[in-house]
Amino acid sequence: MFKIRSWIPAAIWAIVIFALSAIPQNGYSRLYSISWVKAILEALPFQPDKAIHFLLYFFLSLFIVSWFRQSYPHFYRNLLKYAFLTWIISVTYGITDEFHQFFVPGRDMELFDLLADGTGAFAGIVLFYLGHLVYSKKFVNVR
Repeated sequence: MFKIRSWIPAAIWAIVIFALSAIPQNGYSRLYSISWVKAILEALPFQPDKAIHFLLYFFLSLFIVSWFRQSYPHFYRNLLKYAFLTWIISVTYGITDEFHQFFVPGRDMELFDLLADGTGAFAGIVLFYLGHLVYSKKFVNVR
């Protein structure tokens, strides 16, 4: 049974992603002009842009898979199906987000951003699944 309340966090997070990707490049340039922000970003061993993509889609996939868990009573019987569907929805949203960025001044579509999106979504699903294994009654020692 579809529960609309359980879909709200995923929808809000998708709106947040859309709003962030609608910021023109010069909006981010102002952030980089702050000396302490610039120092932190330059000290990172990875591109912060890719880490942000990873984290945004990590949480999006957690919200989507949580929606499936709350909405469908046989969720755990079909866990792989819902995990795959969650990943497909997340990556499809990432594709549309990259397409959207093509029309934002100073932004463009990047394959590596999409790769970070898909990887983040996958990591979120894996974390959800590992959490299920840890807290599942099957793995609780009754004796």
